Amino acid sequence: MLNIKSFRLNLISSDLKKNILTSFYYFGGSFVGLLLGVFTQPIFSRHLEPWDFAVMGYYNAIQTFFIPLFSLNFTYYYLSSYWDKNIVEGKSLSFHLNSLNITNTVMAFVTYISVIFYFKVAKVSFPVYPFTILIIINLLIEKYKAYYLLHCRINKIGLNYFIFTVLHVLLNTGLGLFFVVVLNGGAEGRMLGQTLSILLLGIVAVYIFIRKGDYKVSFRIDFIAVKKALKFCLPLILSNYLYYPVSNIDKIFLENVGNTEEFGYYNLGSTIAGYFGTFFITLYMAFEPDFYKFTSERKIKEYSSLAFIYIAILAVVTIFSIFASRYIVAFLTSNRYIEATKYVNIIVVSMCLYSIGDIFQQLFNSLKVNNLTLIRNSIMAILSIAAYLFFIKKMEFIGAAWARVFIFSAYILIGFIIFVSQFATEIRTLIKKK
Repeated sequence: MLNIKSFRLNLISSDLKKNILTSFYYFGGSFVGLLLGVFTQPIFSRHLEPWDFAVMGYYNAIQTFFIPLFSLNFTYYYLSSYWDKNIVEGKSLSFHLNSLNITNTVMAFVTYISVIFYFKVAKVSFPVYPFTILIIINLLIEKYKAYYLLHCRINKIGLNYFIFTVLHVLLNTGLGLFFVVVLNGGAEGRMLGQTLSILLLGIVAVYIFIRKGDYKVSFRIDFIAVKKALKFCLPLILSNYLYYPVSNIDKIFLENVGNTEEFGYYNLGSTIAGYFGTFFITLYMAFEPDFYKFTSERKIKEYSSLAFIYIAILAVVTIFSIFASRYIVAFLTSNRYIEATKYVNIIVVSMCLYSIGDIFQQLFNSLKVNNLTLIRNSIMAILSIAAYLFFIKKMEFIGAAWARVFIFSAYILIGFIIFVSQFATEIRTLIKKK
């Protein structure tokens, strides 16, 4: 017989209470973004055409491709090392930022040459400039914002996280409106606003780090420390590229279909679904530190309770989004792009499935078995390319959306099978001890 009282007391633990409180701050910043999006997306929709949404979605996929080479997944090393007393350099912010500054400079030139070469060979219909320059600037600056927000999450400084996130939202939206509405800049103006907002926030983050004494600028490289970090991060970088077909290659394939207008609806649907995805991400960020903590301490019961609550919230939000999507799309696009509704419904389901499947990614990272991530993403890469090619060939854009649902369902199943097959014995032992 279940001890219901004990179960309830376990759920309402001090850690969970702090998690919920912190999540309000985390989601608060995102909520401001959602709120501004509700009122400004109709304005953007009146001044942006399907071509603009198509080119922005396409370049977002290009930028995502290069992120692992700029970030080197050092944030995961920072997070996994933070509570490890045996790893000193892993928690040194100066080591992380200085190392990335040097490697990023090299990668900026590599990215520029690679994009130009690819566009010529693949005969991409979208223009190279100024979009390529903008995404390279984003890639160079994004790390400062990322590390500041990670610092806030690790130390549960929810209020600072909220303020910084709101500042980003206000800058991004305000500059975007200025360049798109006032200057009629189209996709170029929207992306320029995003780049300038990241640049300004990067300056703020660096100022805070230096003022607190957490960061000292240096061009010296600790090759031994870098080698140790890369030993941890290289499997993750490779996994990112194996995972790239899962999440972004759909846009690369869809550009070849040739229907730019429908491509715009598809990307707009992804953008609107992304409002719900923002909630999924902030929810995970609130729970992530304790997921790592409970994994490190091998607290199966506490971890399972936390995961149950997390998945339940994801499911409720997803169901709500499907029922409300048509009204949301109508409002956000000033009734111009109702065709995007079908994409919103399907893609938001795939986002929910992805968020659930990412629990196994956290487990693999925390248990320092990155080879399992590599195995999983290798399988997913092959499966995704095959699925996108098949579904797009059969149903074009709507096929790409359904391919995402199929792929992320497999993401959960494969992660579960690999985890259980690897840790079944340890799990049974821990359960018996309890």
